[in-house]
Amino acid sequence: MTVASAENRRFVDAAVLQAFENEIGDPVIAREFVRDFVGVWADRYEKLATAVARRDRAAALDAVLSIKITSLMLGAALLAELASDLEDLIRQSDMDGAIAGMPHLLLCGNQTVEVLRNEQL
Repeated sequence: MTVASAENRRFVDAAVLQAFENEIGDPVIAREFVRDFVGVWADRYEKLATAVARRDRAAALDAVLSIKITSLMLGAALLAELASDLEDLIRQSDMDGAIAGMPHLLLCGNQTVEVLRNEQL
């Protein structure tokens, strides 16, 4: 799935984000987690992009799993889905495919971060 084919889909599911806050039990801590996610997005992406470009499968898996898991926690299902697609490619050692998918992940991640900034911070 590409961002273009999912342009009408929400980047962040407010219900999942609310459930995360409820599970944490402290809205301040939950908002700090969201701020941290927003604050480290560029670094997470860069870590993944570097690992994929170096064809370092272990480092790429570590980076993509970090993106996928934190995205799921915050209700960023589209970002998590794109990360999962990249994870599959990396696990198959299809680094050319992963490289081709990186621009979609970057665009979706940037848009997700913008939504989180506008709605949460």
